[in-house]
Amino acid sequence: MELLLLRCCTGSAKLIYWLRNCVPEVIKDQILLFDNAIDQSLQHILGVPIHDQDRLKIHLPLSMGGLGIAKASLVANAAFVSSVASSWMLQPNSSPRKGFQEACNVITSSGMTVPTLPNKCSSSIVSPSSSQTKEFAQNKFMLSINSDIRQKSITNADLRQAIILNGRTCKGSNYWLTSPPDLRSRSTIDAAPFRLLLKYSIGMPLFDGPLKCPDCGSLQDKFGHHALSCRVGSVAIDKHNSIVRAIFSQMKQAKISCSMEAFNPMSDSRQRPGDIHMSDFDNLGDAFFDVSVINICADSYVTRASKGVLEGSSIRYDTKMKKYPDLGPRFKPLVLESTGGWHKLSFNYLRTLADHIASRTNKLASEALNSLLCATSFCLQRHQGTMLVRRCLGLS
Repeated sequence: MELLLLRCCTGSAKLIYWLRNCVPEVIKDQILLFDNAIDQSLQHILGVPIHDQDRLKIHLPLSMGGLGIAKASLVANAAFVSSVASSWMLQPNSSPRKGFQEACNVITSSGMTVPTLPNKCSSSIVSPSSSQTKEFAQNKFMLSINSDIRQKSITNADLRQAIILNGRTCKGSNYWLTSPPDLRSRSTIDAAPFRLLLKYSIGMPLFDGPLKCPDCGSLQDKFGHHALSCRVGSVAIDKHNSIVRAIFSQMKQAKISCSMEAFNPMSDSRQRPGDIHMSDFDNLGDAFFDVSVINICADSYVTRASKGVLEGSSIRYDTKMKKYPDLGPRFKPLVLESTGGWHKLSFNYLRTLADHIASRTNKLASEALNSLLCATSFCLQRHQGTMLVRRCLGLS
């Protein structure tokens, strides 16, 4: 199922070449056929028909909270106008290609502005970095189109769906979607939980009709928010331990001096303030990392989370910092939200940790950081998928 989703993305990428070189009106039937084929594949993956608003959210790029599977009919005019205009000074004809003005009219009818083509002259110097090329860049048109779609999606969404859409824009939140499935690196998720995770991310109902939680007996919401926050019979500890082991494993592979559940040297209470202890972490010396996962759509976080991206994680982070005041800044909470985003300071700690790993393994720091984010992303979503399957589908 993960491979099929990747093929949808690949197919969209290949079509871009034809969209940039063919008049949209001429290939409109082919565009429709392609969009229908992608929609059928998505319906096969999700197991239910996809409505227009859900398809638009899927169309949005990952950086805007979507799935990055573009709808060709929304891209066609921007791609064609950008291609023709960016290479305008290199074209032998004195007037733009047929269909250019019509495509411009479609773009401007939605409220965007298309720059005017400059007059040609023999002394014109054109380079890939010219201001004209940048002015007609396709991503500028698509940013405007997608921003409008995103704003409408948030406006039409309820509070929790808007929080999820915002939460999925954070770096690291989509590694479980963009990494090829590989059994050796444990970057795989079974079909049933993968399907429910996709539906949860889009804001689609996970089941029809009333359904009681098999653990606490209360009536669940159909979007899976209760399923990820119910504390009765929860597998939250397994999810937490899995993420801790993923981070610790990469530290040990890099031969970093570290241990799990070290005692607090500032207290004789035998407290274990962190999941992972590391010596010589930064200029403050050693560090106690404490992993914590929150569901930002739970009642205790939803109000704060609605105020902005990663605001929900600040509640847990601040609470954790007050728990061990004697350790001061050596205590470093690693707070992860259910949508996959890390608290801003927690992300900085991971970045510094990645620098340590990179220096000991001859990797790039960015590569080490991506490896940490990928491993923790799969641990998070794999266990959340299990929770959704158990509570929404009744499977153990």
